[in-house]
Amino acid sequence: MGETQKTAHTLAIANRKGGCGKAVTAIRLAAGIAKHGKRVLAIDADSQGSMPVSFGAAEPDKLANTLATAMTQ
Repeated sequence: MGETQKTAHTLAIANRKGGCGKAVTAIRLAAGIAKHGKRVLAIDADSQGSMPVSFGAAEPDKLANTLATAMTQ
């Protein structure tokens, strides 16, 4: 007794239409949750790579490990 149970939550931001703010919403949501001391894993499945750039990756096309490279191996 007295154990604190940790739960994970999954959130998905999806819309078929381009340019509707999916990446910005996901980035701001992830940053806001992290600001409250929670651990966040943000996965960007979009080939434009706007999320890595927002989190500080200067050249996302040159990253060694990406979702695209993991899916093609």
